[in-house]
Amino acid sequence: MDENETSYTPGDLYDILATSPEVRFHAGHLFARYFSLVCAPSSPPRDVEDPEALEAVTWDIAVACLALSVKFHRDVLYPLDVLYAHEYIDLAPHTLTFDDLENAQRDVLEALAFRVGSATPGAFMSELWASLATLRRLLSFDSGWADVQETAWGILCEALQRAEVLRYPVSLLTAAAVIEGILQVLARKFKLEGVDGRGRALKKRDEKTVRKAAAKASLGVRLDVQEVLRIEKVCVSLTWTPSPDL
Repeated sequence: MDENETSYTPGDLYDILATSPEVRFHAGHLFARYFSLVCAPSSPPRDVEDPEALEAVTWDIAVACLALSVKFHRDVLYPLDVLYAHEYIDLAPHTLTFDDLENAQRDVLEALAFRVGSATPGAFMSELWASLATLRRLLSFDSGWADVQETAWGILCEALQRAEVLRYPVSLLTAAAVIEGILQVLARKFKLEGVDGRGRALKKRDEKTVRKAAAKASLGVRLDVQEVLRIEKVCVSLTWTPSPDL
């Protein structure tokens, strides 16, 4: 194997990207925060006239944010090992050198005033699961909580593609994503089994009916989530569109 070839063994960058939504979300959040500070909203810097140069800079920052996120979340103690720079460098479609990567990481850290670490969605999800007996009872069926987390992470990572995501604290984003995840998972369960949260047969199994049953079954948990995270109001929809009056 070439010394610069990525190994794709358990614990390497490929495995991290495939299995850790926490790393992906944090990297994307750093990326969004960086460009919200150095660029005008929805427009490139005025002094950049070369689209290819702008694309290269964007890739440099994206890879740098990923590297910082991995450093924040991943240990290097046995049986894990260090991740080498070439694994990050290989991600860029253009020629990215080690110095370029180091400089890009420095740029991100300076732009964010070195405030990289913060409470992440994974920490909030763990707190909710540990704190709320109502949540554990509601999702006591096989893979209930795992399915909710998977759905919530998908919602959170998709939300990073929207500029307004930075308007909301991570706690609120997590609460909305978890609540929507609960609704979707319960709705699928009720539709499959044909009964609601109390075991009563559903007259219909259309999307609206099972969604309404899921909302009713999870109402208490939703209120508990808001109380634990000290959130007054959470608005969610099937596509999870935050409301300006959250």
